[in-house]
Amino acid sequence: MGLESTTGFKEHGVEEGWPCLCPNSDLWGRGCSLLPMSVDVRLPTLLRQYTDGTASISVEGGTIGEVFTAIVAKYPGLGGQLVDDSGALHKFVNVYVNDEDIRYLDSLATPVVAGDVVSILPAVAGG
Repeated sequence: MGLESTTGFKEHGVEEGWPCLCPNSDLWGRGCSLLPMSVDVRLPTLLRQYTDGTASISVEGGTIGEVFTAIVAKYPGLGGQLVDDSGALHKFVNVYVNDEDIRYLDSLATPVVAGDVVSILPAVAGG
């Protein structure tokens, strides 16, 4: 992730090329609560039955939780596949932001920025 991802925050009073200064954002603008971030969400074949066969969805959100909310707004059938009844990440689903497992980051609070790739994969177990 380079500083090129920090541009586009001029509407927040920040000059071009400088990071967003929102209280929740980091150096690269991750977690900016003022600017919606469009991310690409990739779905496995198993979940495409809930998206009319769509393999990739572009949605806006500043965190994985917001991205999930946007996905479920478009495709309500995905809700129960992604989170459990308490709203926590379903234990049989693995979610990655740019190949980083969100369980080792901030789970559903993991920030995302424009251009990030979110991959949703079913957990595989067996012996």
